[in-house]
Amino acid sequence: MAQYFDEYAEDAIEPEGSVVLNATMGWFAFYEVPYDESAADLICETAIRLRRQGYSGPEMVDALIQMYLGLPGTRVNAPSSTSCH
Repeated sequence: MAQYFDEYAEDAIEPEGSVVLNATMGWFAFYEVPYDESAADLICETAIRLRRQGYSGPEMVDALIQMYLGLPGTRVNAPSSTSCH
């Protein structure tokens, strides 16, 4: 029966906290940076906002990666991706 679910089926039944946590940890894994509490707080808050806007887990990871370019991108007064382009 599980073979009939699409790739986001788990996202639909996964608890909200798990989706946000997985998206946050996906960002850390993508950039291969050690866990940083202040960065995690910012990324997690953003992930919560994205989830409320209807983003799926994989969409949240993609958006977080684009919004925060590594650890320097999570720091106060860091240039945003829009100011870099």
